[in-house]
Amino acid sequence: MTDITIVGAGIIGMMVAREYTDLGASVTLIDKNLAGHEASWAGGGMLFPINPEQQPEAVMRLFFESMTFFPKLIQQLYEVTEIDPEWLMSGLLILQSDDVQLLSTWCQQNGVITSQPPTELLSKLGCQPKEPLWLPEIYQVRNPRLLRALKYFLTLRNVTFMENCTLTGVKVKRQRIDKLETTSGLLPVNHLVLATGAWSGDNYQKIFPDKAYPRYMGMDVFPVKGQMIVVKGPQGYLDSIILQDGQYMIPRKDGRIIVGSTVESMVFDKSITTEVRENLTDFMYRLLPDLKKCVVEHQWSGLRPGTISGIPFIGCHQEYENLSFNCGHFRNGLSTSLASAKLLVDLIEKRSPTVDPSPYELNKSNFH
Repeated sequence: MTDITIVGAGIIGMMVAREYTDLGASVTLIDKNLAGHEASWAGGGMLFPINPEQQPEAVMRLFFESMTFFPKLIQQLYEVTEIDPEWLMSGLLILQSDDVQLLSTWCQQNGVITSQPPTELLSKLGCQPKEPLWLPEIYQVRNPRLLRALKYFLTLRNVTFMENCTLTGVKVKRQRIDKLETTSGLLPVNHLVLATGAWSGDNYQKIFPDKAYPRYMGMDVFPVKGQMIVVKGPQGYLDSIILQDGQYMIPRKDGRIIVGSTVESMVFDKSITTEVRENLTDFMYRLLPDLKKCVVEHQWSGLRPGTISGIPFIGCHQEYENLSFNCGHFRNGLSTSLASAKLLVDLIEKRSPTVDPSPYELNKSNFH
């Protein structure tokens, strides 16, 4: 029997698997799709929360701790897999903020370097920003490449991937999850981790189908759709991330520019629309008129896992001793993934956590 069974093979599930392989544990990752092909793949890869001064402190704690771990992870993945995740210090130009002074003060208090924006970058803009803020030490990663490297790395560590396998229910014995019912058959369980992103509420309901609870059965994680586009610009034309009113442009090494993203309906719908495509291209052309000759190569959408509080659920179930969860990271799953995984493993293994776990607990009234 596998030591740890993780349902959900996105960035969170794979980071938890990596933590456990460091301990020598055997791990099985189960995903209803291909590993890393939902929200983890769909995002832009910017390693900095949008509107950080408005984020819950619990989210920012995970972010800052994760960023201390990322360089070592990137180096390890590249050395082992020879896949370059394109970890880049792009810098971030914020063209507009609800309160520039508040954001500047927040950066100063949290050790985030700010300075005058590069003249060359400002000269490319089709607008004159009133109070631009330049954060030169903000990183990005090309998330599809990171996920591919991470999956290969875990495969080399003998992690079992069960893809296109859907959880349909569980069998419980003496307050423990005994077996998983899946589309691939029954699977015995030693310890179960639920890391299924926007689908976590639905999967939580599958674990506790006989209880009458409000929406999503006590784990209120819901889908928030985001649509994005990518264009192929001149290589080297843009090398910094630009953010305005929650929309951004993220340049890649090869000249491609990711433009996103919307915050849409709370339903399981990944359709794309012409209206959004036009809005995103208008945003890009308005800010960078030189890109008007570029055409959209691709448009896609992803479903972020939102929570009412904006804080993810990370912890162990208080009644079912071999059930834990790590989900609900909204837009910050990638940038908080390393600390989120470490915190969960600390709690399961009863190690002393470096992050206070209390903000991430499920409300006790929601336990069964």
